[in-house]
Amino acid sequence: MEQFAQSCIVRKMYYYIKKTDAEAQEALMVVFYSNPLLTIEILEDSFIESEYNFDGLSSNPNLTHEFITKHSDKQWNFQKLSSNPCLTLEMLDIDFIEYDYSLVSSNPSLTIEMYLKNPNVFNHQNLMTNPAMNLEFLKVIDIDKIDFNILSSNQNLTYDIVEYFSNAVWNMEQVSQHMKLKLDLINTFKNTLIFDYLILNKTFIGEMLE
Repeated sequence: MEQFAQSCIVRKMYYYIKKTDAEAQEALMVVFYSNPLLTIEILEDSFIESEYNFDGLSSNPNLTHEFITKHSDKQWNFQKLSSNPCLTLEMLDIDFIEYDYSLVSSNPSLTIEMYLKNPNVFNHQNLMTNPAMNLEFLKVIDIDKIDFNILSSNQNLTYDIVEYFSNAVWNMEQVSQHMKLKLDLINTFKNTLIFDYLILNKTFIGEMLE
């Protein structure tokens, strides 16, 4: 969307909210300031800093390290910042933010570099559900901290992960019906796959019909 047109839409949204009653306006402003259409450029060009809603901004995916540190004295919502997909390694170094690492562990923008910065602060059960988990990421995690039962349900689980950790105790009920696994899995786990669930897996059925 062209910047000018986007800016016009954002301003119209803002002025519409300003016409609502005080109670509704408070809740709507939180939503408004978290809107991805509200870029940092539009925010700084079009709105008064004293009226910024930092609770809403804490969820805005356009946040930058520079903007956050510039407003370090404001009332940020640390939990929302912990879950915000804009999270970067540089942002984790911002001293005044008290990150909730249980939420950071589930953040899909989490990288290996972020994890290796301080592995002990992460919630490893939440890590297992994170869509960012791939084979390279899992290789840097202490195997004793990998919960294969939870990982079995990860929506981004792939055959290379299951094959690499073939000696692990997987939840085969979950693995058997996983949509992103391939027919090759049958040869590796033919004695443990649960075929009652396997027949519901569209990936397997599709490959067998080809």
